[in-house]
Amino acid sequence: MRKYGTWLVVLAVILAALAFFYIKNGLTESKPSPEELTESKPEENPLEGISESQLFTITRRTEGGAVTVDVAFLNILKPDEKDLLFYVALNTHTVDLTSYEIEKLAVLTNGKTTVEDGFIWEPIQDDGHHRSGILRVKNNGIFDKNTDYIELNLRGIAAVPDRKYRWDKIDWGR
Repeated sequence: MRKYGTWLVVLAVILAALAFFYIKNGLTESKPSPEELTESKPEENPLEGISESQLFTITRRTEGGAVTVDVAFLNILKPDEKDLLFYVALNTHTVDLTSYEIEKLAVLTNGKTTVEDGFIWEPIQDDGHHRSGILRVKNNGIFDKNTDYIELNLRGIAAVPDRKYRWDKIDWGR
């Protein structure tokens, strides 16, 4: 029963982060002029079209150092994305999370190739105790039809040396 309550809290936090993102963007975006529409392609929200239940099924979690970190590998649900996209949510009641540069803590591997540079952090919610966003990195062949697994390691968050999140080929069914 305790696990069920924990997952409900996780879903509530993810829902709150999504609501915050949509409200913030809806209130602060101005409408582009017709010229702007033809000159530039609007940025897409990587979470658009993904339901809570879908996000829940691809989310991996670690707890330690009074911080809970949830990570979802979005390319499982969005296989046509060129970049690799991870939704990351950090939650705590005691640790200041603003000092962590998520893009510098990330290491990605598929067992054959390792990527340590080139990550981009796109914040959705970025306050001291609750942070969420999209961690983006160019694919460069690390994830394709021959990939057996993909593992993201976030190093050094709240004195936990390694927080590893793994998705196996069975998770994306290719």
